[in-house]
Amino acid sequence: RACVRRYKSSVHWWQCENEINMAGWQTQYPIGAGYTWRDGAEWWSGSFCEGVLKAIADAVKIEDSAATTTLNFHQLNKDAINTWAPLLDVVGYDYYPSNISTDDLYEELVDVQSRAGVGKPVLLCETGYDPGAGSITADKQRDFEDWIVRSYDSTVRTKVKGTVNLKGFLFFTLCTAEIDQDGEHMGLIQKPNVYKWGYDVIQDLFGSPYTHETQKINDFETQTGFSAGSSATAQIEGSATAYDGYYCAKLVTNWTGSPGTNSRCVIIRRPDGSSTDITRSDRIGFTVYDVGGSNTVRITLVDQNNAVFSTWSDSANGRNTRTVRGRWALVTYPVSAVTGIDKTRVKEIRIGFYWAGAYYVDHVMRIK
Repeated sequence: RACVRRYKSSVHWWQCENEINMAGWQTQYPIGAGYTWRDGAEWWSGSFCEGVLKAIADAVKIEDSAATTTLNFHQLNKDAINTWAPLLDVVGYDYYPSNISTDDLYEELVDVQSRAGVGKPVLLCETGYDPGAGSITADKQRDFEDWIVRSYDSTVRTKVKGTVNLKGFLFFTLCTAEIDQDGEHMGLIQKPNVYKWGYDVIQDLFGSPYTHETQKINDFETQTGFSAGSSATAQIEGSATAYDGYYCAKLVTNWTGSPGTNSRCVIIRRPDGSSTDITRSDRIGFTVYDVGGSNTVRITLVDQNNAVFSTWSDSANGRNTRTVRGRWALVTYPVSAVTGIDKTRVKEIRIGFYWAGAYYVDHVMRIK
């Protein structure tokens, strides 16, 4: 109660315990390996653990009736959710994937919602790291982060809508050290301003985990707002191909050579035809699936007065400047390097390629 009383002006969500539904099992941890506050046979008793949880949740509410209480239930004992959910405002759940698939995430969340009760808010409290990572290399880690984060993002943004009252998820973990017992080698921030490669995946999908935001220009879900430049064709492709959601744009170029400002490109506009103020952003970005290689991209911006800015994606010494063969990759360009146009009224973004072939484009956005 003293803790809530002191911090209630700045802390509004309280996790009342940590995976207490597996407390008995956690007493088996060796000293120094975590969970050292658990000792004794009482922790094997469900009624004892329920009493501890209720006492903490009640203490929070006594000091701050407007506070939100939650608990991160361990995934190996979901039966406790059925009994303890009424004690909490939000049912939290810890879920970690295999290295192969996250297909069962949807089923897991649906099951949690069923146990918690219709409409009960659900929060994915911990998720994302590979429990068997070991001494994973930085490049393999980035590939893992890219795959797992996109898979989760697609599930929580699209698949569970209308079925699970999901409030969000916490990626575990950004800051674990290489020698930590839990999440070793998977921390993405080594020290202030020193990041491992996988951090870019988090930042580029969500903006910075702390300060950035994204605003879409066109995600092709309306199947409008695009056309092909010369020497190219453009069409909508369905969900089996899309980066996220149900649709993306497919560009096919007919011959190799510099695309210039209006050829071998897909021309992208807002579906409603309005312009975009990119001065409120740090970067413009889009995701590309490159079938044939790993390449730079020709980026052309056109304003409402038809003034044109055109350059290659690596010209400003930025990051995320190239596609990656055989998978989706984010390509970005700094707004500060864009010159000669009215950046408050950009009507088109043209994305072109030097090499002939097929390219898929999705989630054209500005990143702040």
